[in-house]
Amino acid sequence: MDSKLYRVDALAASQGEAMITLFQRHFEGVTREQFHHDLDQKGWAILLESGGELHGFTTLDIYDVEQGRETVSVVLSGETVVDDVARGSMALPSGWIGAVNHLRRELGEDRLWWLFPVSGYRTYRILPVFWKSFWPRAGESMPREARDRLVALAEDEFGDQFDRKAGVV
Repeated sequence: MDSKLYRVDALAASQGEAMITLFQRHFEGVTREQFHHDLDQKGWAILLESGGELHGFTTLDIYDVEQGRETVSVVLSGETVVDDVARGSMALPSGWIGAVNHLRRELGEDRLWWLFPVSGYRTYRILPVFWKSFWPRAGESMPREARDRLVALAEDEFGDQFDRKAGVV
């Protein structure tokens, strides 16, 4: 299983079609228009392939936002799906880490805040594998600075869809 980073605007039409087909096999109620609209909002896609077939992907964007007197660099995780044949493979997580490190070097960013909407336990379980600190985390309260920053980032990104009190989209 191999993972490769692509600029979204450089994806071939056949890759986009393979992505929507795979996504619709795993998620109900997503139209082509919704999927392509969301994809177009991201800058990057990591495709998980083997033998010329798509077995998974994730999308992401990296952007800067002004918070107070500081510019904050953000990695926003987007749609992610992994087919059964690729479950358990570390190709996508290690490809994601490699892609973000590559982009960080390319963009010259030392510190990135990761805005990572998680919809299931499998995805959440990856956090302690790669990071010492992340929130929300059972048994550990979020430092106020981190909470304020993440709430502001989530409100900016998700607007009214973000429930500040619950901390969920």
